[in-house]
Amino acid sequence: MFRSIVSNLSFSPASTGQLTFYWRRLKGEHLTRQISMVMAGALVFLQVATIIAPPDPATASSSNDIVYGGIGCDQHPKQTTLALYDKNASFRALLNRYGVYKVDLENTTLGSLNSNNHAFKSLGRNPQFSASQGEQTVHGLDGHTYYERPLWRWGDNVVYRALEGRRHGDNKYFAIMCNCGNLVITDSSPTSPPPPPPPPPPPP
Repeated sequence: MFRSIVSNLSFSPASTGQLTFYWRRLKGEHLTRQISMVMAGALVFLQVATIIAPPDPATASSSNDIVYGGIGCDQHPKQTTLALYDKNASFRALLNRYGVYKVDLENTTLGSLNSNNHAFKSLGRNPQFSASQGEQTVHGLDGHTYYERPLWRWGDNVVYRALEGRRHGDNKYFAIMCNCGNLVITDSSPTSPPPPPPPPPPPP
C-alpha cells in the first residue's frame, strides 16, 4: 500500500496525508519489532542465568547459625563441612575447642538425632536462654563468642538431620546439624587441651 501511494503521488498530491500516516505506522511497527527483539534477548539471558547460577539455600538462615544457611545435607554435606574446616578459622577453632578435628569429620555419616536425648547440647552464636536454663557462654574462640545450651530447650522430641561422628580422642559423640551447621556435643569441652589428631599414614 505504501509503495502504491508513492507511485501515484505525482498524479494525486492529496495523497501526501495518507503517505505520512503510513510512514508513521511503518515507523511504529519497526520500533515495536526492535523492542520485541530486545525483550526476547533479555528473556533468553534470564533463562541462561537461572540455569548457570547456583541455587540459594532452601533452608531458612538465622544469625544463630554457626554455618549461615547450614551445610546442605542434600548436597554433599561432608565435603562442605571439610571445606569449611580448611578455610574458616572460626569454624575450625570451635570444633577444635570441643576436641573435633578433621579426621573426625572425615569419619562422619549422615543421619539424624532426637532432642529427647537430654545429654545433647548445641552451640550457637546468639544467647537464647539463661544460665538457670543451662545456657553457658563460650568465650575467646578466634575472637567470637558462642553459647552452649541443652538441645531440648529448642523443643523436646524434635528430630534433626545431622552429620554424626565420634571424637578420636575419647570416642564421644558429636554432630553437625544440617539446617544451621551448629555443633552438638554430649558434654562440655575438657579442661585440658584435647589430643591432637593422629599423624597421616606414611606414603607408600
